[in-house]
Amino acid sequence: MKLASFVAGLVLVVSSPAMGKEDEGSGEGWLDKVLQATAKSQEQADGEADGDAYGLGYEFGANDAKELMRASRAHDEALDKFVGASLDELAAKTAQLLASESGSLVQREMEGLDDGLSTAGEPTSTAHLIGWNALMDLSPYWTARIEKDFKRPESGDQIGVGGTLYTIQNANKAHSLTTPERDVLRFEVLPGDNWEDDWSRYERSEIAGPVYPAGEVLTISYDLMVEPGEPIVSEWVVLAQFHADDNETPPPFAIELSREQMVVRARYRENGERKQIRLHRDTEPLERGRYYRMNIQIYFPDDEEDEGWVKVWRDGKPIVDYEGRIGYGYGNYWKVGVYRVQSEQTLAVKVRNLFVTGENGLIVLTRDDRLGAGPSRAD
Repeated sequence: MKLASFVAGLVLVVSSPAMGKEDEGSGEGWLDKVLQATAKSQEQADGEADGDAYGLGYEFGANDAKELMRASRAHDEALDKFVGASLDELAAKTAQLLASESGSLVQREMEGLDDGLSTAGEPTSTAHLIGWNALMDLSPYWTARIEKDFKRPESGDQIGVGGTLYTIQNANKAHSLTTPERDVLRFEVLPGDNWEDDWSRYERSEIAGPVYPAGEVLTISYDLMVEPGEPIVSEWVVLAQFHADDNETPPPFAIELSREQMVVRARYRENGERKQIRLHRDTEPLERGRYYRMNIQIYFPDDEEDEGWVKVWRDGKPIVDYEGRIGYGYGNYWKVGVYRVQSEQTLAVKVRNLFVTGENGLIVLTRDDRLGAGPSRAD
């Protein structure tokens, strides 16, 4: 395991609301927390953990918006605290801990978890995703000093961004996916930017997350900006979606742009026939260059003949409150970015502060420094 990945475990400790002040500056304190997180993650993989967030410091209900925001602030404070510290001092302390018996144990445990993920081809549990990838949160601030061969990930790569693994789906160009500032992902599509695995030849720059099983409530919150540019004339542009795990059906839930207006759609199947419902359409153009706060709660039933529901708020105001048929009875994975019919225009969007929660706890999407920008602060 690379040193940068291990150092990032610091964020787990300071993000914990229950942690005492005596632990904040103590190497022993945060090392113990990482050990506990590793053990808890393994318990969950074996089906033995309770319903908390696997010992990673986030212990609250998945649908509690106030607690989500509190965790977000704690996460940012943690990054600021350790990025502001001396990198040389942190590197020396981390090297000392890694050389200790406890440090070696953590290193072996996390390397084993990484091997398990790589060998299986996909994570065996949400706990594995959180337990491993949450350790990447601070790695951007170490890459210049420690990881000499750090390179931009390519389309098809899986990147650890915060609490989960996301797969890149784009034209594999330098502009396709970048991080211009901390906690911001920027997706840009130019004419002809096709993903090589898409037979339809639609244009896209997206990331796709893990599959969430049908039959559980999911909560998504994030900030969305459409950058200033040419007026959108494409028939449709998808900015966010849940896609069914069958990879054949159209998205059962999508946030789209039609011309310059936001549209929200749901899709389902009835008697073998695919159907769609327009749940919302703006009456005015979306304002370019400003962030909109999006909050979504959604329930996909595990039987396509049952009813589900979805609620959407934008800047705190409800725009969708729907109960009825939705989905195809499959698990679904969350995608953000730009996906559109072929166009002669350039389009870029930014996404920041993205949280996806299921019944298993909090997953935090932050950034991966291989995508571009350097740290906002560093000594």
